[in-house]
Amino acid sequence: MSSVALNLILDKISSADKDFRYMATSDLARELKSSHLVLDDFETQKIISAVLKQLNDSSGDISGLANTCLGTLVGKVDAKHLDSMCAVLLDQMKGDKDGMRRDIAYLGVKTVIQNIGVYEHARVTALGAAEFLGPRLMACVVDDKEEVTLNGYDLLLVFLTQHGPLFPDMCAIADTCVGEFDNARPGIRKKAMQCLGKMAASLPGKHFDGLCRKILENMRQHPGTSAMNKVQTMMMAMSYIARGAGYRMDAHIQELLSLCFDFVGAALEDEDGVDLVESCLVVLELCVSKCPGSTENKRSDIAKVAGRCIRYDPNYAADSDMEEDEPLVDSDMGDEEEQEEEDYDDEDAFSDDDDSSWKVRRAASKLICTEVKQYPTHVSDLYDLLQPILIKRAISEREDTVRQDIFNSYLELLKVVDADSKDDELVQKFDRDAEDVVVKFARLVKKQTVQTKCCVYKALHSMVVMRPALFSLVLPKLSSDIVACLQEDSAFALQVQVLECIEAGFDGMPGPDNEEDLVKISEEVLECAKKKYFASAAIALKTCRRLVHLIRPDVSQPVPQNLAGLVLPLFLTISDVLSVSDKPQEVKNAAIDCAAESLAWMGDLLEGTQVEALAKDFAAMPSNTKRAKIQGPSEDYTGHLPRLKDIVAVLIEKLNNETTRLSALRALKKIIDSPLHLDVQDALDDAISSIKSYLKKLDRQLRILSVETLSSVITCKDGALGSEELNSIIDELAPLISDDLGVSNAVMDFLENAADTHPDMAFSMLERVFSNIQQLMSSPTLQKASLEKLRGFLSKTLNQIPAHRQEVIEKMFNFGMQANSKNASIAAATCVAQLAQPSQDACHFVEREVLEAIKNPAQDVRIFCLYCIKDMGVYQFSLNKEAELRQAVLDCLPEEATSEAAAIALGGLASKNRSDHLDFVLGNLSQTGDKKNQYHMLKALNEGLEIVSSNDACNLDPSKIKRIVEILIERNTDDQNNEEVRSIIADCYGHASLIAPDVVLPTFGEQLKSPDSRSKIMALMGLRNATLESEHRIDDLLATTWIPEALQLMSDPDVSVRRAATLLLSLAAHNKFKLVAPLLATSTPPLLEQTKPDPNLVRVINLGPFKHKVDDGLEQRKSAFDCLGILISKCWNRLPEHDAIADAIVSGCTDQYDVKLKCHDLMISIAHQDPILLLSRLERMVDPFTSTLTAKVKSDAVRQEVDRNEDMIRSCLRAVDALERIEGASDVIGWKTFIDTCVKSKPLLDKYMGIVRERKQAEGI
Repeated sequence: MSSVALNLILDKISSADKDFRYMATSDLARELKSSHLVLDDFETQKIISAVLKQLNDSSGDISGLANTCLGTLVGKVDAKHLDSMCAVLLDQMKGDKDGMRRDIAYLGVKTVIQNIGVYEHARVTALGAAEFLGPRLMACVVDDKEEVTLNGYDLLLVFLTQHGPLFPDMCAIADTCVGEFDNARPGIRKKAMQCLGKMAASLPGKHFDGLCRKILENMRQHPGTSAMNKVQTMMMAMSYIARGAGYRMDAHIQELLSLCFDFVGAALEDEDGVDLVESCLVVLELCVSKCPGSTENKRSDIAKVAGRCIRYDPNYAADSDMEEDEPLVDSDMGDEEEQEEEDYDDEDAFSDDDDSSWKVRRAASKLICTEVKQYPTHVSDLYDLLQPILIKRAISEREDTVRQDIFNSYLELLKVVDADSKDDELVQKFDRDAEDVVVKFARLVKKQTVQTKCCVYKALHSMVVMRPALFSLVLPKLSSDIVACLQEDSAFALQVQVLECIEAGFDGMPGPDNEEDLVKISEEVLECAKKKYFASAAIALKTCRRLVHLIRPDVSQPVPQNLAGLVLPLFLTISDVLSVSDKPQEVKNAAIDCAAESLAWMGDLLEGTQVEALAKDFAAMPSNTKRAKIQGPSEDYTGHLPRLKDIVAVLIEKLNNETTRLSALRALKKIIDSPLHLDVQDALDDAISSIKSYLKKLDRQLRILSVETLSSVITCKDGALGSEELNSIIDELAPLISDDLGVSNAVMDFLENAADTHPDMAFSMLERVFSNIQQLMSSPTLQKASLEKLRGFLSKTLNQIPAHRQEVIEKMFNFGMQANSKNASIAAATCVAQLAQPSQDACHFVEREVLEAIKNPAQDVRIFCLYCIKDMGVYQFSLNKEAELRQAVLDCLPEEATSEAAAIALGGLASKNRSDHLDFVLGNLSQTGDKKNQYHMLKALNEGLEIVSSNDACNLDPSKIKRIVEILIERNTDDQNNEEVRSIIADCYGHASLIAPDVVLPTFGEQLKSPDSRSKIMALMGLRNATLESEHRIDDLLATTWIPEALQLMSDPDVSVRRAATLLLSLAAHNKFKLVAPLLATSTPPLLEQTKPDPNLVRVINLGPFKHKVDDGLEQRKSAFDCLGILISKCWNRLPEHDAIADAIVSGCTDQYDVKLKCHDLMISIAHQDPILLLSRLERMVDPFTSTLTAKVKSDAVRQEVDRNEDMIRSCLRAVDALERIEGASDVIGWKTFIDTCVKSKPLLDKYMGIVRERKQAEGI
């Protein structure tokens, strides 16, 4: 802006014309927002003077614009001018006699403070502003005028809220705030307390502790209710301090809890003690939420106090809380008695304006809710105390707001019960009372407010989801109220809640017990499905899906006569919703899903003359205002009745809409797969071309669903598709076989169905896709599940065409001969063996071909043949030339390229029943000969035992198992064995235990107690291999005896033994958590010990002029942190010693590279599950994080070192991002300084923002 333009604006600002002043001020505000505006000192002073003058303008609009200019000026001026501007405003606020001008000055300063630190390129930082604003605000706070003091505290509160840790001389202002506790003006006391709360996290530790001790000591000097108002003020102050300080309250928690208990007990006896009790309960709630570890030992006492306070209602004489010996529900109560009781309740349900006891009950309910959230694993202990209290108060409470809080507490309790469903004791307690509770809620809902009804239905919904049978119990009592709620169009939130409850109830009902109530509710649900409010319409349509199975429980039986009248309205509703194109997406998808469910279960009723019969059933139902619109079937009306082909045609039309395409495909597939075998073939002819076109789309889910739908079409049309049309579909599908593995599996299912329905085309189909199958088998990403799917398809197809079996096997064999990768060879060999197994001729053909091809000098060919030999053993081929095959395998053993495959092949032969190959292997192992040969024999034995342990068709004599164990134990003691050999021996040991646990497991005990570390490690590794993901008969033995005994070795003196025990705990927790769940209390402490560096395990190696340190404990620490990560993800709430775990992770951040990376991940995991635990350790993380983020690689570092350093920085920044999002992290001074000066500094800011963007993108934000 030029000087001329500026002078012109300033001249107009001084105009006597109000409009001129307004426009000039508006122009100035616009110019000040420009990023290109640069002001010198003279221009700045002129603008400040003009703006300050305009603030006091007689026009409120002009004054408001000037206030806006003040906020913008903060980003344009330097510290000197900002200081002078604040000085003028504060002087006016303190000294002006005009109250309005004082208020204007106060608002101006507030605007300035709110804009400090907001502008990125501001010339004044928040720290710089604090230096001159702090003393001025302090002067306002101690001013003699109460109004100035109040405004000063308000301004101070604004500054502390935004930049609390930067305020100078915080100790002095804290002491000043404490001095205001005796101020006669409540507003000043409250503002002072709020300022204390904002400073609590930033005060120096000694001063904070002294402040807390001073307040607690003052409260202790006034026991009982002798100085209730003073104690209540200090208790309120402690609530603000606890809210702001968080974890810093740990040192004072026990004393504070004791005082709260004492004051609550005394104040409840005093009619004027309501406010004090409320403050005490608020403090208790904050202690539980902010310091759960320190309050855990008092959780029972806290629950008792909350339970006593939630019943506190001294002004309600006719307390509706039931006597202890009164049953919760009187099942014999008649309708008249029930009505009398309701009238009695209504008369007593008064709300006295002077009654403030509701504050106590509200605070108590929030305390209970917080306690349940913080201690979910201890809810079983508190359930009997809290659940009856909550139910009784939910029924008898007079204040709606309190009742909502009580229901929220009960919902939190239900959430814990549902999440901890493995706790049998807790589940039994819930089931014991569930029926009584839902019936009581059903009675409560009558004649209540909308808010209360929402709470009741939300609770019922949660309970019905957990126990579906409960809905049938309360349906007769709730039916009339449900109908009334669904008819109330002004309460959409209530409608949604009721519909969700109905949906859950319909989903779990085995059948309609009360058909009359079901019909009344269903009619209203159908009406809701047509409403404009999309949330209720969508849920109503989802409820209709559940209704379908109630109308017709058994698809093979006709619809019950009393419910037949619902069929036509259901289909009419679906048709109406589907025909409207401008419905929200959620409603469209729900309508399509509902149509699919209805047609798949009752579509046969829309064929032929049955539609007219439905119309008659509908007309014959009892009339009401809704049914009166339809007078029964007539010729005109019959023409508009829904038909099967019409609804299917609408669904096919939805395929053309990109937003409904997926839902429509799912719907068509469901209709096609219907057990009713609906006649929709003609309609499907039009859909096939559209579905084929989707196979070329990029959307993976769309491609998979399209293939699955085509597979259903093939089955539905049952051979009706012509060969030309089928071939065109296969041509489209063939390239997808080697596509994404999910798509590939779907294509395999299609080809299986096609072979079943078109057996005459099975061989030609196989020929058309064989090249694509070869591509899939050559894929390096081929997974076991996909290979099994492929083998299943080939096997079923050849069963349709047995005459071509040998031809297909020969093709597959030739492909294996040409395979140029190990994965392709293994896949081809497996397919060859499985395809040949049903035919003895094919087996002998494969045997001859292998014996011939293995003579080929090409390594890939021989490797393929060796894998074929292995699979011959797996599939138990009946062979004619086993001796020749074994000799061919032995000939391949000495060659390095084929030795591994040869050992595997020998193991496959050894797995055959009633063969001497296993004896041959054991005989070689018994000899003390060539170590290399023994290594190959161990590999063969391991492969054979693995096959036998996982193949039910294989069996092994226990005597051989005993001999195998003896040989393994003997081989394990060989001092010349390397790590790999010992690992193979342990694998064999584990597989043998799976085959004959009664024989092998007793030897584990001997090895675990052996003084030799090698024996212990072999037993531990063997137990690892015996711990499978799937269920096995050995599991009970492992859980009760061997794993508990093995995990005791986590404290063994040998680090290798400790590492083997740690790896066992990791694998057991990952594969089958139930095996180690009872052992967490005893296993966690020694595990945490393994995370600490041991100086005794560090060796120094002299390399001439250099020295190299080797840490033999590094691998153990990595294993320990890996195990800790598994336990944290599996069962954080069940782990003991949370504080010790967090300390170990914080210490790990100072360890070596690999340990740091793992600790960063663990910190992120805990930050999501227990953020308060890490909040108290933020300051301890500053130093290790700073050293990690500022570490520099050497100037001559290689690329690998640079990449490792970058990975470390990114890992650390991810942990920083997770910790920064913890509520209250910004109040920790050391952490906030670290974020501002290190993380958000120039070198790291871009990387940090990139991490934040990645996280938001992953979360879908």
